[in-house]
Amino acid sequence: MEHNSSFSPHQFQPEPTMHWKVLTPFSPGTEVGWIPAHIRDPNLTFEVIPSDYDHDRSRRLSGLREWIDYARHAIRAWFKKPSGSDAPIGYLTSFPQLPICLALIKRVTFSNVPIVAWCFNLGSTYGGVKGVLARFASKAIDIFVVHSTAEIEIYSKWLRLPRDKFIYVPLSVAMKPLPAVSQAADRFVLALGTANRDYDGLVKALTPLGYRTIIIAGPKAMQNLDLPAFVEHKSGLPLEECHKLSRAADLIVISLKDVEAASGQVSFLETMMFGRPVIVTRAPGTVDYIEDGKTGMLVEPGDVEGLRSAIAKLWNDEDLRLRLGNAARTSVENSSTFKAVAPKMRQVLNSFAEG
Repeated sequence: MEHNSSFSPHQFQPEPTMHWKVLTPFSPGTEVGWIPAHIRDPNLTFEVIPSDYDHDRSRRLSGLREWIDYARHAIRAWFKKPSGSDAPIGYLTSFPQLPICLALIKRVTFSNVPIVAWCFNLGSTYGGVKGVLARFASKAIDIFVVHSTAEIEIYSKWLRLPRDKFIYVPLSVAMKPLPAVSQAADRFVLALGTANRDYDGLVKALTPLGYRTIIIAGPKAMQNLDLPAFVEHKSGLPLEECHKLSRAADLIVISLKDVEAASGQVSFLETMMFGRPVIVTRAPGTVDYIEDGKTGMLVEPGDVEGLRSAIAKLWNDEDLRLRLGNAARTSVENSSTFKAVAPKMRQVLNSFAEG
């Protein structure tokens, strides 16, 4: 029996069953990056709708100018025809503002297109007209991906939505190799980040110790602080310089103010991935990532004496710093990288695909 020599293996390649438009405020180009770059699934295709604005992730609240930028981005995405795909469309977003803008469009157009809100982290909930609009829009969001288990309860109550619309997935970072470290002139403690930081408490904890300290933060986080001579404030550093200082520091402190909100994760994950020991305030955004005494140290909120004791303990124990730092890097590599969380994103997105 003769076989058809015109057979092509491509004719049995499955057609995509879902085409996802990807909207993030940190994607100015059309190249698929972020977590979708690590998904290899013939059922799923991705198209990035580029951002054309600056996104300040340290800003606690978005102003009118920022909301206009997010709304423009959402409108462009909504009305842009997919490139080369006839598959059903969905929207995959990062940060809360974009899915809220898309959801408002979805509600007023009576659409049923799915919206997956990845990295839905508000920092704090709010009332008034903004709260009413958020609840109105959020009913059109199909899945909320949050990065602390506590946020499931917080947001489901605030938005008055079922808990099963929220799932916890660890926040992810782009894993980087360990850079070469030049020998620092002096040992130092590093603290970094702007949003929700308790630098007043940190300075009080450090003052009796006198350890050289570098704080990398925006000016608004340092307002009304009288810094002692051993504390140096740096602002506006490029990310590469922040990473260099993170790798060179003896230890990193992320001291938080409002423990009702999830914050600080990016800062401590990006230092843990360089194998540095961290001291972090116990809060909703930290307890899912730091195992006290194993991958870092947790201190109680507002406990200046406890923070001082933890800093002194790590400063004076090289073996402990090495053990916690190595465990921290392993923890990030195993659970908090784009590659590590890609299977969970694939599972979420495939739940909307037509079989």
